[in-house]
Amino acid sequence: MLHLLKEHRLTSTGTVRKNKPEIPSQMLQTRNREIPSTVFGFQKDISLLSHVPKKNKVVLLMSTLHHDDSVVADTNGTQKPEMIIFYNQTKGGVDVVDELCTNYDVSRNTKRWPMVIFYAVLNMAGINSIIVYKSNNSSNLSRRNFLRDLGIGLVSEHLQNRKENQHLPRELRKRILDQVDEPSHSQRPPNKVPKPIRRCQICPTKKDRKTKHTCFKCNRYLCMEHAVFTCQDCAQTEDDYENSE
Repeated sequence: MLHLLKEHRLTSTGTVRKNKPEIPSQMLQTRNREIPSTVFGFQKDISLLSHVPKKNKVVLLMSTLHHDDSVVADTNGTQKPEMIIFYNQTKGGVDVVDELCTNYDVSRNTKRWPMVIFYAVLNMAGINSIIVYKSNNSSNLSRRNFLRDLGIGLVSEHLQNRKENQHLPRELRKRILDQVDEPSHSQRPPNKVPKPIRRCQICPTKKDRKTKHTCFKCNRYLCMEHAVFTCQDCAQTEDDYENSE
C-alpha cells in the first residue's frame, strides 16, 4: 500500500487477514463489543478499521484513502463506516476481472512460475486493450473477435517467417497460409518416380552391388565406390570451363 502511494500516487482500500502479527489485539477481539460496532486505528498515511457486523465475526479493512472515522448510511439504511461502504461499491472490479480472465484464459499448466505471471499479464492485457480500443472507436466488435485479431496480430511476423519453411506438414502450412490471408495450394505435388535399383555397371558381376545412383552424363548405374563427388563450386567452375571451350 505504501509503495503504491509513494511511488505511483495510487490509493488503495482492501481487506486484511486476521493472522497478521502487526494487527493490534484490540482490533481482533469480538467479546463484549456491540453489534454492529467499529474500532478505528490511524497512522500517518494508513487507516485500519475493525468492524463487527455480527456475533463472533470481525472484518478488518486497511486504506490509504480514508483518514477519518466517518459513519454513513448504506442503501439499506444501516449505519456503516464510510470505508466499508466505499469498499463494497468498488470491490466488484476484481471479481469482474477474474470472470473475464476465466472466459478467455490463455494460461496453461506449468511448473515455471515466470510463465504463470506471463499468462496473467496476457489476460490482463487483453482486457485492458479492448477497453482502450472501445474508448477510442465506436465499434461493436465482440471481445472474442477482438482477442482473436489481437492474437493474430501478435504472431503475424512469426507466421510469415514460419511459412517459408519447406519441411512443414501440408495441414500446418495450410493453416498458416489461411491466417496470413495467402492462397494455399491444397493439391499434392506430383511425386517423383523413384529410380529402380540395379547392379553397378562397373563392378564385376560376381560382386552383385545394387545401386540407384547413375552417372549424370552416360546414365550408367554406379555404386558409391565408383561415384565421384563434386561440390557445387567445383561443378560450376567445370561448367564455366567447358562453356568457354
